Amino acid sequence: MLTQQLQSLMTRLSAVTVVSALLASCGGGADVQTNNPPVPGDTTPPTILSSTPAAGATGVSISAPVSATFSEAMNNATLTTSTFTLTVVSTGAGVGGGVSISGNAVTLTPAAALLASTQYRATITTGVRDVAGNALAADVSWLFTTAPPPDTTPPTVLSTTPLNGATGIALSSALAAMFSEPMNNATLTTATFTLVVIATGAPVAGTVAMAGNTATFTPGAALTGSTQYRATITTGARDVAGNALAANFSWSFTTAPPPDTTPPTVLSNAPANGATNVALNAAPTATFSEGMNNTTLTTTTFTVVVASSGTPVSGAVSVSGNTATFTPAANLLNSTQYRATITTGARDAAGNALATNFTWLF
Repeated sequence: MLTQQLQSLMTRLSAVTVVSALLASCGGGADVQTNNPPVPGDTTPPTILSSTPAAGATGVSISAPVSATFSEAMNNATLTTSTFTLTVVSTGAGVGGGVSISGNAVTLTPAAALLASTQYRATITTGVRDVAGNALAADVSWLFTTAPPPDTTPPTVLSTTPLNGATGIALSSALAAMFSEPMNNATLTTATFTLVVIATGAPVAGTVAMAGNTATFTPGAALTGSTQYRATITTGARDVAGNALAANFSWSFTTAPPPDTTPPTVLSNAPANGATNVALNAAPTATFSEGMNNTTLTTTTFTVVVASSGTPVSGAVSVSGNTATFTPAANLLNSTQYRATITTGARDAAGNALATNFTWLF
């Protein structure tokens, strides 16, 4: 029985020996079960997916940082101010700053504000590498331009209508002020553009409108004649950058006299009303209370007729100063009463007519 067990064990040992020999001839061990090709290492260069500011950007803030985002994780130790640089294009001057990394993004923050209206070149060199040690295939550069310097200049008033010190200004006039630059229209209102009567300080109601760089104040009613006014634009008026006038701006003007609405009158006439023994070559005259529109004094509006018959006397009318003269074409008749009349067709220089016809006898 023991002999049979020993023979079985020897048989199994021989089988193990054969298998072992076969494994050894095939290269041996567990490699037979895992004989796959090895995984190759990362040999792809990183790329830049995006940049800020974008290439060709303009109007960039002078305080803006510069950044780039890579296609893969980078070796942060290779991202420094030596491999990520910023220079002024026109001079090549370098911009100092610091480099920081967040994820796959790198940011260069300038140590001081950039120059306004200046073109810059950002460059990331082949010195930067990904975590596998692959460098950029080539240096990457892009350009951008900063914004103009901020406007800190106060606006000024270049001209006004009416001019300062002007006189004889029409009572229906609007006022205007032209500024040196575009304004914030919302700051030009009846609170910042005012008109007052100088003698009393009484404000004038009106409205303010903007057109281009010009603000216009339109009074709500006609101004008063022969009155001095002061217009003021306060420091509440601001340009589009928010700069206020350096000081309140004022100017004054005087309106024209109020319109003449008084009818003219005849102050005197010759011959006098009721006169007798008037010379036959007499030329009747009428002197008015004011300057007349001479074209309204004619043989139609200044007539002489025989009182009893109404027969008109032919003649001509002339004007000298405020006096109109009717000169008969021939001597008047003896012992005859005449009637001279100036009608309401006669008007003064302002267009006011006589209130009624003016008549006298001689």
